[in-house]
Amino acid sequence: MYGDRNTRYIAKIYDILINHLILEKNILLSKSSIKKCLTETTTRIDESLMLPIRWSQVGLILRGGWLFGKNKESFGHNGWGGSLGFADPMLGIGIAYTTNKINSSMSSDFRIIKLLKEFYKIH
Repeated sequence: MYGDRNTRYIAKIYDILINHLILEKNILLSKSSIKKCLTETTTRIDESLMLPIRWSQVGLILRGGWLFGKNKESFGHNGWGGSLGFADPMLGIGIAYTTNKINSSMSSDFRIIKLLKEFYKIH
């Protein structure tokens, strides 16, 4: 039960961030703070994943491949074990995925990528 609730809360945070940016509201964070979510500071090889990662000014990952959907404007963060949360500014939504069983590898959880591809087929 907690996993389901936590997943909804993670998605809600990203949903609020992106929609307040789109609507130019400053409810949780100022517009300039939210824009920092989208401003790239560096691209470097992540020491854990051994992949190039584009980082924003506030430590979010920019366009993490299919891990954050199909739109290049998406941003978010993934966690060890397969969980993730992100915002898709093109659709104006926040999405989250948490697992009941941890993926012990550092690679992406194939289940979320499959779900995201199906989701984007209908949106």
